[in-house]
Amino acid sequence: MTKTEIYLIRHGETIEKTDSMPTDDVPLNTKGREQAEKTGKYLKQYSKIDYIISSQLIRTIETSDIIAEEIGYNRKIERNKNLNEFNWNWDRMKRKRTNELMDPIIEEFENK
Repeated sequence: MTKTEIYLIRHGETIEKTDSMPTDDVPLNTKGREQAEKTGKYLKQYSKIDYIISSQLIRTIETSDIIAEEIGYNRKIERNKNLNEFNWNWDRMKRKRTNELMDPIIEEFENK
């Protein structure tokens, strides 16, 4: 059985949301793009990434695209709506909710 490692990476820093923006779906700012580049450089140095999944939000698409470019990832990145905005706090009740959301994603990945 092959060992599976899963890295959860939060998106880079974003621009400030203004009242004229319809949602919290905001792009990265300059610092956020630099953070994604540094993360990609780090991952390339220490890990081989076989599969990238991100939410469908602009900031995570940008982050995952930058990381993919840095590590030389040439496969399609899956944009999974189940990863769209939800609270990642790790208290007892939310950990159960996180498991409910992540278990099907992990199972789908392992079956590919």
